[in-house]
Amino acid sequence: MYTHNKSNGEGNRGIELAGSYNVRILDTSEATYSQKSNPTMNLNYQVLDGSQAGRVISFDSFTDTQSANWKIDRILNAINFPDGQSFQGEGLSGVVAALIGKTVRITTDWTQKSQGKNAGKWYPSVTDYMNYNQSVVSETFNDKPRPQENTTAQGSTASNDAAFAQYNKQKNQGAGMQQNGTPQQQGFTANQMYGTGQGAPVNSFPNGNEVNISDDQLPF
Repeated sequence: MYTHNKSNGEGNRGIELAGSYNVRILDTSEATYSQKSNPTMNLNYQVLDGSQAGRVISFDSFTDTQSANWKIDRILNAINFPDGQSFQGEGLSGVVAALIGKTVRITTDWTQKSQGKNAGKWYPSVTDYMNYNQSVVSETFNDKPRPQENTTAQGSTASNDAAFAQYNKQKNQGAGMQQNGTPQQQGFTANQMYGTGQGAPVNSFPNGNEVNISDDQLPF
């Protein structure tokens, strides 16, 4: 017997591993203003391929201030917008409109919320933006699963090491044994940064379909 779970099929599940992901910018992205009235924008992404295909990375925030607008230019560079291009509209609305539907490759890590109803929870944090290359599939960092809620940064490192040790154990078991009992291939060492992602058919979501974000994914 199977019981239908509506939210499970709406494409709003978050990633469970940090990684380097090919993504499309969704039309749920929006321009807004900070509490200090600075123009901001929040971008939402959907993973196009690899083992996390279809999952959502939400609320990548950008602010238009002298000290923070480098991040806006960084993603515009990654998508090959020309130097000097102007984006018409109130605040960053013109930038958001130009970005929706575009593809880019992003690198993620984890950040822990320190206040609000989701304090103690860990969420994806985008650390870099690169050109999208369809021939290079998304990859997960298998030593960097989502840390457990309310763990410290030090505790999350221990959790990551344990998860990666389990990954290596399963990898070695799958590799088989030689006649002398030695594994044919040794596993990675603990805390190694880049595990290899699992390939999956491309799911490009060409129309940037709207997704509903559940409350437990909100970072505030």
